[in-house]
Amino acid sequence: MVFRSHVLFFLLFFTTILQAQEQLSYQIEAATYLSSEDNLPFWMQANRQGMVRKEDQAQLYLSLLYDFKKKPTNQLNFSAAADLLAFTESKQNKVEINALYAAVSYQKTLLTVGSKQITEHYGGLSSSNGNIIFSGNARPIPGVWLETDGYWKVPFAGEKLSFKAAFGNGYLFDDRFVEDAQIHHKSLEFKWQLSEKSSLLFGVEDYAIWGGTSKELGPLPKDFSDFLRVVGGLSGSGDSPEGDAINALGNHIGAYRLEYQKHTKNFNLNLYWSHPFEDTSGRELNNIEDGLYGVFIDFKKPESALAKLAFEFTYTKDQSGKGQIDGFDDFFNNTIYRSGYTFFGRTLGSPFFIPKEIDENGLTLGVQNNSFIAYHLGFSGKFRKNLYYKNRMSLSFNEGTKSLRFDESRTQFSMLLEIDYKPNAWPVFVSAGFGWDEGSLFDDAVGVYFKIVKTGFF
Repeated sequence: MVFRSHVLFFLLFFTTILQAQEQLSYQIEAATYLSSEDNLPFWMQANRQGMVRKEDQAQLYLSLLYDFKKKPTNQLNFSAAADLLAFTESKQNKVEINALYAAVSYQKTLLTVGSKQITEHYGGLSSSNGNIIFSGNARPIPGVWLETDGYWKVPFAGEKLSFKAAFGNGYLFDDRFVEDAQIHHKSLEFKWQLSEKSSLLFGVEDYAIWGGTSKELGPLPKDFSDFLRVVGGLSGSGDSPEGDAINALGNHIGAYRLEYQKHTKNFNLNLYWSHPFEDTSGRELNNIEDGLYGVFIDFKKPESALAKLAFEFTYTKDQSGKGQIDGFDDFFNNTIYRSGYTFFGRTLGSPFFIPKEIDENGLTLGVQNNSFIAYHLGFSGKFRKNLYYKNRMSLSFNEGTKSLRFDESRTQFSMLLEIDYKPNAWPVFVSAGFGWDEGSLFDDAVGVYFKIVKTGFF
């Protein structure tokens, strides 16, 4: 019955957006992914919005988008999209709706209902889209999301200070230790215009998994009053589990973010830092070493051999413990919400946080690796006429978790080279990729994929 309702909703949605044919765009992909081992190489499956499974597969992907029109901000503006994926998994054919949403904007305010893929930043070269706690590694989460459409000027602060904010609540509908859990999100970011060509950004965001029914504790607090406690970061009421009654209700994962932007005639420069925290010690920067540190350069020459470059360093070995077991944050794990900060078996944050294997009950019970050092390099450009490339490679040193360390540090090298061939005379373009894993965290493997892509308008 649930499956039928999803199908009917999809058909109704599809019929509705067809009414605006002048702005309805589409993308169709046929793809094959192959590996020398049981699993595809790391970067062939990571940061794919949850669309590429771990094993060999064939895919057919359809994306429909009715985008916003260019209207004055004091007029209602609409957008909608649907992404349908048919694929093979464990020798079975499956179909899923990866993304499905409708959005409305008014007065530089944007309301989105449904599941929407995140916007890709830094040329798609970042290991975690520049955000250590929320990347494009997992499937989009359905929910209701309210945000500013771009930056708003701060009243009485002149032209140099502006801000953007977001607030929403989503639903984790995968198989979890706590069924029907929800996830709340809020963020606030300020932008200070240092000069005509440079700016400084500072923000803070919070994700909190809450509610649902635990296989061990039964129903967890999920009333509206409990939601307000989650939003405010307050402790639970008297009937909350012991941990939630003492600490903030729900499993909170937050991050500070700092970024410097410089725009010149010859290049754009981004320097950014994303710092994770899970409790008071992290908010007070007792684990200040932990974080994602990155630099991205756009050379403003898309036709050159080196058009864009990103380098990142990620460190998570502090966790506010300072060498002691007490106080370790244990990033992305939680004793009540034991599936941790995952969705459909993938971490919502940086893919360097490796989830545990699915157990005999079909559950992912948190992450097995959250203490690591990782170096990441990405660059892209153009080989020759109509031939573009993107290359990502990483080297990581992984220790497991503070409470369950690996016997010895596991070194891992992973890379992915992607090539797009886009002849102007062809009605389609083709894309191919070569992936390689070598180390002690994953099986040594090589993999390839091949895609045929068609885009256009109805």
